[in-house]
Amino acid sequence: MNAPFGWAAPALAIGAAGVALATTTDLAVAVPAAAVAAAAGALAVADTVARGLGRAASRPAAPFHRPGVVREAFESGRYGRETLVAMLDRAERTGPNPGLPTRSLEEIRRLTALPLPEFRRYLAARLTALEAAE
Repeated sequence: MNAPFGWAAPALAIGAAGVALATTTDLAVAVPAAAVAAAAGALAVADTVARGLGRAASRPAAPFHRPGVVREAFESGRYGRETLVAMLDRAERTGPNPGLPTRSLEEIRRLTALPLPEFRRYLAARLTALEAAE
């Protein structure tokens, strides 16, 4: 796992704050150490923000499920169909259509009750639309 910040600036901030606190009576050392601690703390915050913004922009798409889930869904009847519809909806929300509304219970029931050939055509059309949109 990557840390959301580098460790140099926080370590410097902690060390300088420690020096400033340890030398409370020697202002010639405490004031510059406190200034270094504050500057290093600001750098740590700026580094965290910069890394967070860069990561959000270049984040790869995460897999939705473990590898065998799609096959299991096809083999699981009505509940598997619900899983497939939910997976497609999630893929669409994380991709080209983040504002996709949640499906109503009636719509899910209608989709899962389709005859198998029609349901497969529905899946194929959704996948084609998703691939075209990205």
